Formats: sequence, structure tokens, C-alpha cells
Amino acid sequence: MREYLSFHLNHEYYNMEFLGRNYNAAPSPRSYMPVMILATVPTVTMALFGLGAFDRLRVFVLRVIGWGQATLARLEKRAPTESRRLALVGLEPHVAKDKAETDLLFFLAFAAAISPWVLSTKTPIFGGTKHWLPAYPFLCVLAGRGFVITLSAMRRAWPEANVRRRWAADIALAMLVTVAPLAITAHSHPFGLSSYVPLVGGTAGAADLGLNRQFWGFTTESVEPYLEKNAPRHASVFIHDTAWDSWEEMQEEDRIRSDLRGVNAPSDADFALVQHELHMNEIDYEIWVASGNDAPAYVLTHDNVPIVSVYRRH
Repeated sequence: MREYLSFHLNHEYYNMEFLGRNYNAAPSPRSYMPVMILATVPTVTMALFGLGAFDRLRVFVLRVIGWGQATLARLEKRAPTESRRLALVGLEPHVAKDKAETDLLFFLAFAAAISPWVLSTKTPIFGGTKHWLPAYPFLCVLAGRGFVITLSAMRRAWPEANVRRRWAADIALAMLVTVAPLAITAHSHPFGLSSYVPLVGGTAGAADLGLNRQFWGFTTESVEPYLEKNAPRHASVFIHDTAWDSWEEMQEEDRIRSDLRGVNAPSDADFALVQHELHMNEIDYEIWVASGNDAPAYVLTHDNVPIVSVYRRH
């Protein structure tokens, strides 16, 4: 736990756009983590998570109250029976008994994963949602609990349904809560880092809000069709924010032509890439001077939002 917290709290800052502002130093906005979760996790999943988390928190609080009442009764020399203790807080016996304290474990695991962004405004921003990925399994488990609650409510509302209709309704409900996330996921490929949920207007809405579109040249390989068609053999390419290891791996895996030569400066390049991030605007101007051209030859877009621009030297 100490290593996990130390890694996040002491990491160097990266440039990251959030709500139209570039952050590269403390303090970090406390809204960064919750806003990014709401903007990237399918909304139906978040709704089910809220329902499931509220249910388990309610049960946990009632169990604590029941424990407190039982303790008080013992101190007063009138220990209640188990059934009486449960009745005091309105819990069924099979719900109240959990020696493993599963609810507490799950809430603590979820809280530990998001705590660096909740507890400190000095936590560096050096990436996006990947840094609280350990929270998502527990978010999804609680969303599963929310689905069970919803399913149970639907069955109670339709008690006269026969087995066949109940099965059909169960399947329909499952599809209702999974089709949208599947569609969002399919639509995001291969622009995963640029994709946002419809709650914030999708990719275009997130761009209007000023949320980050790119990182470390994640979609560089998606300009390969343009380079394949237009770049001469052994042409030089300014790879901009693409990590060198990534560029070399793309070439080794034939996702980028192996003859293309990556270079470090627009002045050395026949073609220059610009990964669209707020703090990279200056690169556009540098390329205009170096290439003698102020209009990109090709713009890679997702939902009409520019993700990568390609300039060609005159």
C-alpha cells in the first residue's frame, strides 16, 4: 500500500488537459477523478453501481447499528436474542451474517484505489483513468448488485408472468444494460483514449468541454493508410509525441511501414505528425515554419474531432 501511494503521490507531472485548462503542476483539481469516471464509464454501469453501492452501504450501516445495539444490551445485562437483534434494524438473518466482512473489504479496496486523487491536491496528473483501474473491478461488482436489485424489482412488478415470459424479460433487461456499453466500446476502436460516453456528448462533447484527446501518440498507427499511399520510400516522419519504443514496435509488427524513418524535429521531416493535445499547439506553429505549409495534408478524426494531423513538406 505504501508503494502504491508513493508511486502516485510522488510521480512527476505530465501535461494534461482538463475542462479546457492544461495542468502540469500542483494543485490538481479534486474534480479530475470523479469527472473522468463519469465521462468514460458507461452511464448505465454507473447508475447500477450507485444503486448497488447504496444497497450494500445501507446493509453495512444497519449491521453496525445492530452490533452497537447488541453491545449496549449486553452491557445492560439484557442481551437480546439473535432474531431480536436483527429485528431491531430490519435485517434478514442471511443478510446480516458476513464473517468475512465482504462489504467492508470491497468499499476499502475501492477507496484505496481512488484515494490519491481524493486525499491530496498535490497528487500529480500524469495520465488518465488508467491510474485508478484497480477500482473498477469493485465498481463492476457493485454494479452487478445493482442489476440484481433491478431484476428483483422487475420480477416483483410482474408476479403473474410464466417461466417463459420471465426468462424473456430477464434477457431483455440484461441486453438493456449491456448493449449501450458494447456499442460505445465498438465505436471507440481504435480511438480508445479519445472516446467519451454520451453523458458528456461523446468524443465531440468531450472536446468541447476541453477533455484530453490523446496521449503518447496512441493512435499514430491509424495514419498508416495515408502514409502508405502518399509517403515515398524511406521518407522521414516527425513522430511528435509518439514514444520511440512504440514507433519501433509498430514497425516491427508491420503496423507502420518499416522503411519510414522517424525523426525528432519537424525541420528534418518530409511528413510531420501533430497529436492534438492542448499543450501541443506550439508544435503546429513550428511545423508551419519548418514545412512552409500552414494547412495539414491529412487530418485523422473521430466523430469529426481532429485527433492527429499530418503535414507534408512542400
